[in-house]
Amino acid sequence: MKKLFIFLVVLFLLSFVGYSQESFDQEWYDKLNSPLEFIVYENFSTKLHSIRVYRGDSTEHLLTIKDYCGNSIYNKIIARDTEIDLTFLSCGQYIIEISNNKTARFQVIEIK
Repeated sequence: MKKLFIFLVVLFLLSFVGYSQESFDQEWYDKLNSPLEFIVYENFSTKLHSIRVYRGDSTEHLLTIKDYCGNSIYNKIIARDTEIDLTFLSCGQYIIEISNNKTARFQVIEIK
Protein backbone atom coordinates (compact mmCIF):
# COMPACT_ATOMS: atom_id res chain seq x y z
CA MET A 1 0.00 0.00 0.00
CA LYS A 2 2.83 2.38 0.87
CA LYS A 3 4.59 1.67 -2.45
CA LEU A 4 1.38 2.37 -4.35
CA PHE A 5 0.99 5.70 -2.56
CA ILE A 6 4.59 6.71 -3.35
CA PHE A 7 4.11 5.68 -6.99
CA LEU A 8 0.96 7.82 -7.29
CA VAL A 9 2.68 10.84 -5.69
CA VAL A 10 5.64 10.55 -8.09
CA LEU A 11 3.30 10.16 -11.05
CA PHE A 12 1.33 13.20 -9.92
CA LEU A 13 4.49 15.34 -9.57
CA LEU A 14 5.82 14.25 -12.98
CA SER A 15 2.68 15.53 -14.64
CA PHE A 16 3.43 19.03 -13.29
CA VAL A 17 7.04 18.91 -14.47
CA GLY A 18 5.95 18.03 -17.98
CA TYR A 19 3.35 20.79 -18.00
CA SER A 20 5.72 23.49 -16.78
CA GLN A 21 8.23 22.74 -19.52
CA GLU A 22 5.56 23.05 -22.21
CA SER A 23 4.53 26.53 -21.03
CA PHE A 24 7.79 28.14 -22.23
CA ASP A 25 7.26 29.28 -25.80
CA GLN A 26 9.78 30.60 -28.33
CA GLU A 27 9.15 34.21 -27.29
CA TRP A 28 10.25 33.34 -23.74
CA TYR A 29 13.46 31.74 -24.99
CA ASP A 30 14.18 34.70 -27.29
CA LYS A 31 13.96 37.08 -24.33
CA LEU A 32 16.72 35.19 -22.51
CA ASN A 33 19.27 36.76 -24.87
CA SER A 34 17.52 40.11 -25.17
CA PRO A 35 19.63 43.24 -24.64
CA LEU A 36 16.81 44.84 -22.62
CA GLU A 37 13.59 43.73 -20.95
CA PHE A 38 11.57 45.49 -18.28
CA ILE A 39 8.29 45.17 -16.46
CA VAL A 40 5.79 47.74 -15.23
CA TYR A 41 3.59 46.45 -12.46
CA GLU A 42 1.19 47.57 -9.76
CA ASN A 43 1.55 46.39 -6.20
CA PHE A 44 -2.05 45.54 -5.36
CA SER A 45 -1.61 46.00 -1.60
CA THR A 46 -0.14 49.52 -1.88
CA LYS A 47 -1.60 50.50 -5.30
CA LEU A 48 1.86 51.76 -6.37
CA HIS A 49 3.17 51.27 -9.92
CA SER A 50 6.82 50.34 -10.32
CA ILE A 51 9.25 49.76 -13.17
CA ARG A 52 11.94 47.12 -12.98
CA VAL A 53 14.60 46.33 -15.60
CA TYR A 54 15.18 42.58 -15.34
CA ARG A 55 17.32 41.75 -18.36
CA GLY A 56 20.14 43.45 -20.20
CA ASP A 57 23.91 43.64 -20.24
CA SER A 58 24.11 47.38 -19.58
CA THR A 59 24.49 48.68 -16.06
CA GLU A 60 22.74 51.98 -16.76
CA HIS A 61 19.44 52.60 -18.53
CA LEU A 62 17.68 55.81 -19.47
CA LEU A 63 14.08 55.89 -18.27
CA THR A 64 11.80 58.36 -20.05
CA ILE A 65 8.13 58.77 -19.23
CA LYS A 66 6.03 60.60 -21.80
CA ASP A 67 2.43 61.68 -21.75
CA TYR A 68 0.18 60.19 -24.40
CA CYS A 69 0.93 63.11 -26.75
CA GLY A 70 4.64 62.24 -26.66
CA ASN A 71 5.80 65.08 -24.40
CA SER A 72 8.60 63.98 -22.08
CA ILE A 73 7.63 64.52 -18.43
CA TYR A 74 10.28 62.48 -16.57
CA ASN A 75 13.86 61.39 -17.34
CA LYS A 76 16.22 59.47 -15.09
CA ILE A 77 19.21 57.19 -15.44
CA ILE A 78 18.53 53.98 -13.54
CA ALA A 79 20.51 50.85 -12.70
CA ARG A 80 19.43 47.40 -13.85
CA ASP A 81 17.63 46.30 -10.66
CA THR A 82 16.25 49.67 -9.60
CA GLU A 83 12.57 50.07 -8.79
CA ILE A 84 10.97 53.42 -9.55
CA ASP A 85 7.81 54.54 -7.79
CA LEU A 86 5.27 56.09 -10.16
CA THR A 87 2.92 57.60 -7.59
CA PHE A 88 3.76 61.12 -8.82
CA LEU A 89 1.84 60.41 -12.06
CA SER A 90 -1.80 61.44 -12.19
CA CYS A 91 -4.52 59.35 -13.83
CA GLY A 92 -4.06 58.84 -17.56
CA GLN A 93 -2.07 56.96 -20.17
CA TYR A 94 1.71 57.18 -20.37
CA ILE A 95 4.46 55.86 -22.61
CA ILE A 96 7.33 54.24 -20.73
CA GLU A 97 10.60 54.16 -22.67
CA ILE A 98 13.71 52.48 -21.38
CA SER A 99 16.87 52.48 -23.45
CA ASN A 100 20.48 51.43 -23.10
CA ASN A 101 23.44 51.53 -25.46
CA LYS A 102 22.00 48.64 -27.53
CA THR A 103 18.25 49.06 -27.80
CA ALA A 104 15.09 50.79 -26.60
CA ARG A 105 11.81 49.32 -25.42
CA PHE A 106 8.42 51.00 -25.05
CA GLN A 107 5.27 50.19 -23.15
CA VAL A 108 1.98 52.07 -22.76
CA ILE A 109 0.53 52.06 -19.26
CA GLU A 110 -2.69 53.41 -17.82
CA ILE A 111 -2.93 54.76 -14.32
CA LYS A 112 -6.43 54.87 -12.89
